Amino acid sequence: MSIGYHGFTKLFSEDDSFVYYAYSGANFNDLTRDKEADHYYDGRFRINKDIIKRIEMIPEEDYPYISWTHIAIKEGFLIIDRECQNAFYKADGSEYPLDYIIYRLLYNIFKKIYEMKEEPKTFPEEAAFIQ
Repeated sequence: MSIGYHGFTKLFSEDDSFVYYAYSGANFNDLTRDKEADHYYDGRFRINKDIIKRIEMIPEEDYPYISWTHIAIKEGFLIIDRECQNAFYKADGSEYPLDYIIYRLLYNIFKKIYEMKEEPKTFPEEAAFIQ
């Protein structure tokens, strides 16, 4: 039985091409983890802003923010500069060898973008999950 996971991210910078996020999180099942590191925001990743143009090509009836996460990973819109101290990988046969915390944060970032009413769509200042 799984105890759970959580993750947090904050947008800390952006330029013409990228948004830069700091993140942290934890796998509660890892009882040896440094619990203080759960909130260090010591991991870094960036997302190429061109993904917004790319995801506009996805049909509206598709479940968009899941598709966006896969596109970010598969098509190179995501760059991981440094994993957080508590990074972990789920051995579930996933085709993406990616820190699970980043994967879930991407999902939540793209969900927030999808739910935005204003145009043009922008990247959220922060995102989080608990599972």
